[in-house]
Amino acid sequence: MKIQIDEKSFEGRGVLGEIEFELEKGSPSVICGPSGCGKSTLLRLIAGLDEDFKGEISPRAGKVGFVFQEPQLLPWRSVRANIELVCNVDEACLIDGLLVEVGLEGQGDVMASKLSLGMARRVALARALVIKPEILILDEPFVSLDPKRAESLRKLTYNLISKHQLKALFVTHISQEAIQMGHQIHILGGQPSRIDKTIEVPMSADQRFNSTFVQTYLAENEALFAFS
Repeated sequence: MKIQIDEKSFEGRGVLGEIEFELEKGSPSVICGPSGCGKSTLLRLIAGLDEDFKGEISPRAGKVGFVFQEPQLLPWRSVRANIELVCNVDEACLIDGLLVEVGLEGQGDVMASKLSLGMARRVALARALVIKPEILILDEPFVSLDPKRAESLRKLTYNLISKHQLKALFVTHISQEAIQMGHQIHILGGQPSRIDKTIEVPMSADQRFNSTFVQTYLAENEALFAFS
């Protein structure tokens, strides 16, 4: 998928300028930038929720899986029933297998109100994957978790993106998270926002989730991650 945004404005005020990058299967990209720089607007354009812009996104995404900052589960419904809300009969057959993949085997009948924060995030991930998305969009999905739990879920998500060969776009403002999740990191800046720089992260999966390796990489490349 090729993303080429020339201009996006609201009531005559430029929000996004020239932004161009590609999304490839199994090679997640990360978008970073300060609050208010248009990250959420960019996600809406890529997802096809807003088509009022100058530029081109090709091919357009059909099914889009979203994982938001909050799990957005209905507390009075079970894990399975929450996932069933977004899928058809054929896709519903995938639920048990996905619950195994996200570490929730046998938890389909548990009420969402009984889930821990980490478990709720796993359900949200399974819900995004059950539709077999053409693109997976993750908007700071682990922002409210403690560091250990967040890293565990990042590793799980990264491995699932690789396993299912998904086109994935991850938004964060945390440098360590960007390094762990992204093969390419696009840093937004300016007004209207453009891609200031793109950082290639040539690490293996094992290196990405080795805290010593990541901290050493950050120390050696501190100037590149000025968004932190």
